[in-house]
Amino acid sequence: MIRIDAVWLAVEPVDMRAGAERLLASVVNVFGAAQAHHGYLFANARANRIKLLVHDGFGVWCAARRLNVGGFEWPQAVPAGAAPLTLTREQFDALVLGLPWQRLEQMQRITRLSSAALRWRRCRCRSIGRCPVAGGRCARRNCCMLDLHALKAQDLRSLSPEAMARAAEQMLAQLLAQSQQIAQQAYEIKFKDAKLEKVMFELARLKAWKFGAKTEAMNAEQRRLFEETLAEDEANLQAQLERLQAKQPAQDEDGDKRRRSPKRQALPEHLRRVEHPHEPADTNCPSPDCGRPMVRVGEDVSERLDIVPAEFFVHRHIYGKWACRCCQRLVQEAAAAQIIDGGIPAAGLVAHTLISRFVDHLP
Repeated sequence: MIRIDAVWLAVEPVDMRAGAERLLASVVNVFGAAQAHHGYLFANARANRIKLLVHDGFGVWCAARRLNVGGFEWPQAVPAGAAPLTLTREQFDALVLGLPWQRLEQMQRITRLSSAALRWRRCRCRSIGRCPVAGGRCARRNCCMLDLHALKAQDLRSLSPEAMARAAEQMLAQLLAQSQQIAQQAYEIKFKDAKLEKVMFELARLKAWKFGAKTEAMNAEQRRLFEETLAEDEANLQAQLERLQAKQPAQDEDGDKRRRSPKRQALPEHLRRVEHPHEPADTNCPSPDCGRPMVRVGEDVSERLDIVPAEFFVHRHIYGKWACRCCQRLVQEAAAAQIIDGGIPAAGLVAHTLISRFVDHLP
């Protein structure tokens, strides 16, 4: 059995997901140290779960308790300057059981009987028979307490004026108590209805936030504003389409059947060009029998798009053509190696695209 000399109650709610280390840190933060053989009791905000942290002198124990129905009557914080709140052993046991420990002394004394206990009482005069309310005979008719629930119409005839007055007083007291009880119940029902309405509203809002459409959608009133001009806009677009189709020149059937070869568009002219001339190292005729100087007769130009950070420019590769007039031989420098054969992007643009996509995660 674990020895516990004192138990301290934390009035501030604690998250029940906290373990022994976190609860021990809270104790050290408040008391400076956890005393041996002392227990520290924590509760959540709803006061239906509690956790007990006990230091037995060698280690720490942590136990939990949960109420299936209802909650614990958890004490409130004591105002500054007031005497600390101390619970007896009986009050602490009632608190752990979920009972109203504040009214424990009142619950131990019976000061009022229930209606079932007051239904029948023997006559104080100890006469034979029952009270006249029950149809018996009694010499002292005013000595009994009336049971209004068991009172019948024929019993009223045998009552004395004093008993009739007491019966009226009892009826008025019962009507007043019932009216107060009905008013209290009506207030509780109204409060519960308002609370239920609030919870349903929050639930609907959470469902709309979690399961609703993520995009902005128009409601019925907003859509109705556009339905008025929908037909007019559709007719206007149809008329524009017919006018464009009328202006389009007629194509022959053979021209439609012919498949056009794709043509690559030239790179924009406003981009800066960086020219890279590629000429043979030797401009003399390579024929063994000739060896004369060759004449430049033309060139082939290929453009590739490249990028400098924040600047696009074009590499202009110029391959000169050299021909020998004597032996009719043409010489031209071989094309430079590319990362993508026949592609427009140069090495810098390919590297920039890969880094932006897979390293910087840009679209």
